[in-house]
Amino acid sequence: MANLAPVHASPSDADNLDLINKARKEQLSIQVEGAFGVAVQEPRRYIREPGRIMGVSLFRRTAGDTGATTTVDVLKNGSSILKAKVDFDQGDGGNLQADGVLDTTHGDFDGDGITVDAGDYLEIETTAEENAAGSAKGLSAEFDFLRG
Repeated sequence: MANLAPVHASPSDADNLDLINKARKEQLSIQVEGAFGVAVQEPRRYIREPGRIMGVSLFRRTAGDTGATTTVDVLKNGSSILKAKVDFDQGDGGNLQADGVLDTTHGDFDGDGITVDAGDYLEIETTAEENAAGSAKGLSAEFDFLRG
């Protein structure tokens, strides 16, 4: 994001502007505690004010019991916002993090991120799981959100 301070702004003016920009940025998250299956996961995260999703990081805490993959997608109002789903392989162990790549062809991509309005919702969907018995645990998504 460009610094909007005038060229001749005092250092305090530029510092204040930077604080305003930082205040507009926040982290939104969805936490799925315990075991999860192949489904759209609960809870949903509802958006309270308009803004834009600038990035998504996904985390899987505990690997499943058998050698397979958990495949994760992120949805806005039921539609994927990622260019490709994210895979967590059982053989890679626990406490894994992966960044999702935003889909630049999504209808709500505005050149900087995925726009969201108040009332929109975000969800995590798993389309494959490491173990049908549900031994993979702890899934979350962290969203870089810019208000306004």
